[in-house]
Amino acid sequence: MNNTFSVKSVVVEGGTLDVTFSTTGHISKYFNSPLKFHVEYSEDIEKVPVGIAIIPFVCNVLPIVWLTDSTLELPEIDNDFYRSIDKFKQGYVKMYPMLDFKGKVSPLKIIESKTSTPPQQKESSAAFFGGGVDAFATLIAHIAEKPTLMTLWGSDIPLKDTDGWEVVKNHTLKTAENFGLQAIFVKTNFRELLNYIELNRLVKMSGDNYWHGFQHGIGIIGHAAPLAAKNGFSTIYIASSFNVNDNKTCASHPDIDGNVRFAGCNIIHDQYEYDRQAKVDHICSFSEKLDEKPHLRVCWVTTCGNNCCRCEKCLRTMCEIFATGQDPHKYSFNYTTKDLRNSKMNIFSRGLCISSIGFWEQIKLELINRPQAICPDELEWIKHTDFEREIKSTKMRAGIFLRNLPSRIINKIKHIFAI
Repeated sequence: MNNTFSVKSVVVEGGTLDVTFSTTGHISKYFNSPLKFHVEYSEDIEKVPVGIAIIPFVCNVLPIVWLTDSTLELPEIDNDFYRSIDKFKQGYVKMYPMLDFKGKVSPLKIIESKTSTPPQQKESSAAFFGGGVDAFATLIAHIAEKPTLMTLWGSDIPLKDTDGWEVVKNHTLKTAENFGLQAIFVKTNFRELLNYIELNRLVKMSGDNYWHGFQHGIGIIGHAAPLAAKNGFSTIYIASSFNVNDNKTCASHPDIDGNVRFAGCNIIHDQYEYDRQAKVDHICSFSEKLDEKPHLRVCWVTTCGNNCCRCEKCLRTMCEIFATGQDPHKYSFNYTTKDLRNSKMNIFSRGLCISSIGFWEQIKLELINRPQAICPDELEWIKHTDFEREIKSTKMRAGIFLRNLPSRIINKIKHIFAI
């Protein structure tokens, strides 16, 4: 049986978008029931045509369509977006030569999108904003444009975590207020809809997982299509996660993001030329002129929207701020001396992986060589650590521990993480 995705209905009421679809063939295992893609926008999108409103859904299933050689049947699609699909697909082909990207998109109608936005507003821009280093670096780089901030609920903050979302939402609102910007919020089930255990198996050969390696770039970007059509955005920025010198796979990449187009709007994968330390430098330099420093929200452990100051990413960002000569406390890292004292143990037990070694080796050099760098006594160990050797030793100890576990527990771990 051929694999087919078929859109049954696209319903837009006020700020709510529902796309109901069905599947044939073996692809149903990649989704959780019910088969309904649901998004709630903080502003009305009811006048947006179906060919635009359907784009958020399409962006989140396209990699599955390609990897399973499926057909995606649509009632209609925006011509700008339809013509861009083959271009950003090539970004995946180039990134993952070990995988086949087949399948096709079959719309009944291709439309030319129009907006009702007055001509004088056509040069407005927007930026996805999560509150972290990458997002703030993009914001300050384009602050003169007064970009509208767009923040998603359902990406790193689960939909069930209403308290965490309130923290994130208020953070975006505060940032918008401080810089005189507009903010739009998007609640989406784009992650809850997918079965990541099965999808991680599907892409195992890539060496990456499905969310990081295949979905989160265009999966996030697609949500902006109805907003671009309504508001006449000419440019939408999505902050880079890595830089041009990083040899890493990632679904958010210039060859992918930069080729997406819809409703006359261009997508820019922003600040790709800068590494993470340079972005922190830009933020701290810009912030010296401000009475109130930006609240950087970087934690990938807590779900409450705050920084734990103990995970690898929190500690990494704190050290990058120390390297600029500033105090992370000013950027909403409420760390204690104990957090710094336990930093080595926490870094190597809370998320340090091969892809993070380069960050830490750079931090080590910055702390050693920068005259203005602050290095608390509790962090002196960084200057004398071989991070590659340390992580290999940590992985070896973890491997010995795992080999001594009962087979039933090992099998359960393999099932949970699809390894």
